[in-house]
Amino acid sequence: MSLAPGEYLVFNAKKVIHPEEGTIMLWIRPHWDYYQTEANRLVSHSFVSFEWNDNRKGYFLLTDGTWEPAGSPYSYFVFNNQDYAHTSVKVLYHRGEWIHLACSWKVGAQGYVRFYLNGMLVAAKAVKNLRAFEPMGPMYLGCDRGVPGLGKRWADSDIDEFATFPYAMTEKQLHSICEHQYPNWEKHRYDWLQPILAQPYEPIKNSRGTILETRAIFDEGTGWMTEKGARETISRIKAAGFNVYIPCIWHGRGTRYPCSLAPPEEKLDLSGDDPLARLIRIAHAGNIEVHPWFCVALRQRDFLDDYFDPGTPPMAFDLHKPGFRQFIKDLIVDTVKRYDIDGIQLDYIRTTGICTSVSCKGDYRIHYGRSLMDDLAKHNAAGGLEPHVQEWQDNAVEAVVRAVAGEAKALKPRLVLSVYGHPQLPDIGLPVNQEGRREVMWARKGLINLIFCGEYGDQPDFQNVALISKEIPPRVSALITLGNYGNLFGRSGKSIIPRDAKLVADFIACGQRINKRGVALYLYSQLNDEQISALRHGPFSLPARPHWYRQDLESPGR
Repeated sequence: MSLAPGEYLVFNAKKVIHPEEGTIMLWIRPHWDYYQTEANRLVSHSFVSFEWNDNRKGYFLLTDGTWEPAGSPYSYFVFNNQDYAHTSVKVLYHRGEWIHLACSWKVGAQGYVRFYLNGMLVAAKAVKNLRAFEPMGPMYLGCDRGVPGLGKRWADSDIDEFATFPYAMTEKQLHSICEHQYPNWEKHRYDWLQPILAQPYEPIKNSRGTILETRAIFDEGTGWMTEKGARETISRIKAAGFNVYIPCIWHGRGTRYPCSLAPPEEKLDLSGDDPLARLIRIAHAGNIEVHPWFCVALRQRDFLDDYFDPGTPPMAFDLHKPGFRQFIKDLIVDTVKRYDIDGIQLDYIRTTGICTSVSCKGDYRIHYGRSLMDDLAKHNAAGGLEPHVQEWQDNAVEAVVRAVAGEAKALKPRLVLSVYGHPQLPDIGLPVNQEGRREVMWARKGLINLIFCGEYGDQPDFQNVALISKEIPPRVSALITLGNYGNLFGRSGKSIIPRDAKLVADFIACGQRINKRGVALYLYSQLNDEQISALRHGPFSLPARPHWYRQDLESPGR
């Protein structure tokens, strides 16, 4: 059936909903795209809604966007809003492309809500002692009229195979149904890539015909720390066609290189040759750039006690402490001084939450003469943090970026300073990141050279990266960072396996067409021989040098 705006179907909710346990599923082919806007705001679309007879105005909702503007980018399964029984995920809808949505629930002591996309579990939440109530009134298919006081979000989509079940289906069951209802679905699930891949590949070249395209790969492991491991790593990524290597040297547990400013990571022996210096020599001999990776605020070990307190976000250092900001800046700048590196990658460049320690409360009062706890109970007009709290968060994080940029670039003006994040469009009414991560703003202030935009999922948001590129200065690049791994079917989130090699190559090829300056891949540990071959004979078949605005296009570089 095709439902236009204002059109919907009505069912007797009591006859089709089993409150204690159940599943709802449907295929949707939207008449719109994910980035459809109206008055510079993302447009929301609701698919299923009804009210619970709980005397609390509780409701059930399956929707693209809700609780705007903060909830605009996500699809939600709300089992009961009054019990906070909801889960969400970003779903990229493509006009005219079928997509399968399903949700399941179970009440009781071990209650839960689960959200499935194309037969795969993508979001879930455990809700202990979740209660069941009888539905009240009709169930609406195609709008949110079942939500008290609403009724303005329309599915505006084609809908097929809508079904309800009186039990919570498993991922395996849902996947089987998808395949039965749409034979060879797996072959069609990435049809939305084809219009992008159909675009010609026209890389940037210098006058000598050399392709200028950054091809970066992230490595979170420690295999590079031995000479054999370093040579093997560089050999494999060079064979695949990468030209930038990003090894993690600070993962919140200590250094992975000799340093007098901080203890080494536990169980690492740094008494022999300097592993980082050796890695750089080997990489540069193979014309591979090295951009060491720092997880700035991440803390994965109980050490450096002066830099966190009770009330600091879990597994984090306190970026509001001047002492920690000085420490992490000195640690990074020391690496710039001592090693022949080509760039620095800042990850976890955010507070990871809101600090409520005694120290943070005092710092906030000193800066603003206000109570942090009182202001945390308030919100701005868009539903985000109270403006003073947001500024406090932003300033603490930017102080690190600004200090690193200033001192590192003074030492090495051609150094590429990059940040990892999930930048979002600033002009579509969405609240800014509450943890102080402001990638677009840092780019506009000239503090960074590059934003790595993380898109590891089954639906990389290529369009967002293209739109972000238009919001930042031309001397700053926004590169999509794609995942080369997936979850083993039937064991969601528990068993990580390398992603299909052809799909990885297709994702990379799409990234090249979205931004000619380059593309990145996460993670080296999942880079198998099949992926190397697919990249070498596919999107990376022609050699390239990294593309940076730090260099003249005629500069020989590495």
